[in-house]
Amino acid sequence: RKIASNSRRAGSGLGLDLGFSYTEGAFIAEESPAPSPEDTDNTYVPDARPGCRAPHFWMETKAGKTSSLDLFGKGWVLIAGSDVKAGPWVEVAQRCVIPIAAYQLGEEIVCNSPEVEKLYGIGSEGMVMIRPDGIVALRTKHFVADPQHYLSESLSKILRC
Repeated sequence: RKIASNSRRAGSGLGLDLGFSYTEGAFIAEESPAPSPEDTDNTYVPDARPGCRAPHFWMETKAGKTSSLDLFGKGWVLIAGSDVKAGPWVEVAQRCVIPIAAYQLGEEIVCNSPEVEKLYGIGSEGMVMIRPDGIVALRTKHFVADPQHYLSESLSKILRC
């Protein structure tokens, strides 16, 4: 019993609980390497690749300090980078046929924007879109020439419609 209680293998299992990722499904896959901790069962490394659970970060809102996870679970969410060039992501998302709650870092979401942009791999001009179940569906590091077309085509592929 003592050996098991002192073992990390009998630990929290955060790697299993939070570090899972889908290999296929309702997301746009990308060719980026997955983190590879030594102990995948117990070590959780936040990963915002499509198909992974959206990582947590702290933010300030009108209601006070809250978790980014409070944004998820009610519908689709788009988070745009902090650069002024990323603003159109929010505008386009708000005009989508399906409802998407859209936020821009440094505007609607007050946080350490460079840290969150790095955590999510979106850069200051990019965006990440999270499904209602908290799984990352799409992300891009840079702004694209036609964000309306990009989001529309991406959602069609994700939803297979």
